[in-house]
Order: sequence, then C-alpha cells, then structure tokens
Amino acid sequence: MKKQLGPLVLIALVVAVISTGVFYFLVSGRVEGKAQASAAKKVVVAARAIPAGSKLEVGDLKAIDWTDGEPPAETYRDAGQVSGKVTTTAVDAGEPVVAAKIASPGGGGGAGVPSGMRAISVQVGDSSGIVAILKPGFRVDVQAVLVREQTEMDVRTVAEDLEVLRVTPPAETGSKNSNPVVTLLVTPAEANALALADTGTRVRVTLRNPLDHDKSALPAQSLHSVMTGVEPWKARAAAAAPAAKK
Repeated sequence: MKKQLGPLVLIALVVAVISTGVFYFLVSGRVEGKAQASAAKKVVVAARAIPAGSKLEVGDLKAIDWTDGEPPAETYRDAGQVSGKVTTTAVDAGEPVVAAKIASPGGGGGAGVPSGMRAISVQVGDSSGIVAILKPGFRVDVQAVLVREQTEMDVRTVAEDLEVLRVTPPAETGSKNSNPVVTLLVTPAEANALALADTGTRVRVTLRNPLDHDKSALPAQSLHSVMTGVEPWKARAAAAAPAAKK
C-alpha cells in the first residue's frame, strides 16, 4: 500500500510546485504591469510658478500621477531629466513641464538659443526640393538673389554652415501664397545680413554635409558672368584698355 502511495505523493508534489509557480508568475506579472502603468503616468510638473529664463533645480519640480486622461505630449517622468535646463517661457505651478518650454543652457536644439547667438526666420523661395527634406539639426548655406532687371541679377552666399531649428510649410504660415519659412541659428552679424536679404532679395538655401564646416566666402556672382564667364566690370575694363593705350 505504501509503495502505491509513493508515486501518487510525488506526482501531487510536482503538480503543487508547478501550480504555485504558475500562480506567482501570473500575480507578479499583474503587479509588474500595474507598476509599469503607474510609472507611465508619472508627469513632471512645476512645484511653484517659474519665470521664463530660470534654471530649473530639483526643488522646482515634482513628479505626480497623471489621472486626467493621457499625459500631454513631450512631458517628462523624472525631475532629473529636467533639472539644469532653462525655461524659455513661464511655467505656472502645477503645470506640466514640456520640451517646448525648456532648453539646455548651451544648446541650440529645440527652442533653445545659446548665449551670444540668435534665431531668425527667413522666407525661402525656389528651393522647394531642399526645404521638403530639411529637418531640425540639418545645416545649410543661405543665398540671396538680387533681381535688378530681367537679365540683370546677382547672387551671393550670405551665410554658411547654419543650423536649422525649424521648418514651417506655407500651410502653417497662414497664407497659401507665402513661401516656406526656415528658422536658423545665427550670429548677430549673420542675423543682420539675413534680415536684409529676406527683405530685399529672393532667398534660397543649399544643403550641406553635416560634417562639413568649412566656409568658402564666395564673392557675389552675376548672371552675365555665368553666361559669358566674365564679370561686366572686367569686360568694360578690357574694352577700355586698348583705347587708353591709343
């Protein structure tokens, strides 16, 4: 009788162990799933009203459980992800801290502009193919085309190796007839040159290799020189030279 009970007891123990393992696996999975769901709803908000231009510290922030539907886009789960960044606009107490309202102190990405630099927007025409593939972080040169008459026009590279911060298509500028707008990170001197180019000329952009930071400082070039290979003033000087010898 005892010999018959032995195998049965062993089988029962094996079944009990397997059942216990399955039970704990299911329970732990549910607990872990709830923990992950809870962590996914953590949102970093301002612990107090924070003015624009403030450097964020851990004490300025707190992580709360977001219960009002889906959290806003581009929020953070941990205060450490935001600490050390600078607010570009004011943030009210209890308001979620989002990426669009902060920037790294020395970085130019997103909404941030490094100290000593400027952000400027220019309307870009005749470069639709390039503009269509531009993304923040790409680097471009900016050309200004001045049209005096139908056959008299000049082009000059106004600024080189500029970082693209944002590209706004015509549909978002509010006018169907407007050109796309490209926002660039520039020096103050480049900002002045681009402001004039944007106001008085047709602006184009050329795409650079992201690893190429060399600047060529090309001189202005006219349509006449493209078609003849000689600048007009050089042609006039050459024609005047024989007359001067006589």
